[in-house]
Parts: sequence; C-alpha cells; structure tokens
Amino acid sequence: MTQESVMLMCNNCGMQRAHSARFIGNWLPKDAETSADE
Repeated sequence: MTQESVMLMCNNCGMQRAHSARFIGNWLPKDAETSADE
C-alpha cells in the first residue's frame, strides 16, 4: 500500500490527522480492519 492510498482511506473515515502518520509508519492488515469497523 502506498502513502497516498493510506491518506485517502484516512480521509474517507475523517481521521487523517489522527491516523495518517501512524498508518504510513506501521501499516498492518489488522489496523485496516479496525479502521473499517470504526
């Protein structure tokens, strides 16, 4: 996954500021599932 894709996903759930840097630094499948649930 690219940094741009992560940022787009964070924008979609309205949490870019909270999550973008962390997701870019530590992207894991379980993180993606948690974001989707929230």
